[in-house]
Amino acid sequence: MVDWCKDVEESIKLIIDNLDNRLETDIKEFVERYISHDELEMAMEILLLTLIEDKIYPNNIKLEKIIFLAKELNLDTENYYDDNFWIKFNEWIKKFFLLKQRCKKLLVICQLKLLS
Repeated sequence: MVDWCKDVEESIKLIIDNLDNRLETDIKEFVERYISHDELEMAMEILLLTLIEDKIYPNNIKLEKIIFLAKELNLDTENYYDDNFWIKFNEWIKKFFLLKQRCKKLLVICQLKLLS
């Protein structure tokens, strides 16, 4: 159990670190406070709600990892701050996925133009 908590804690911190200062300091401190009290579910929900509301999409973090963490923390069935969290999260995931797909397409187009 301790290893699982430590892994989840480290994953949440990795997401925060990966946001490149796009997360407001007070939100970051709020999430870190929950982590320090082993309230990982609340930390993750607040973090994700902030990302959703501010339309922030982390770089270099696999979407699958974020979904896995949310499900591991039972955020698909239990919410602390927003009863519609899972609906909002799924919409955010769709937008995140579409954004990544567009970026990949643009990269291919740019590479093709460079080659021609």
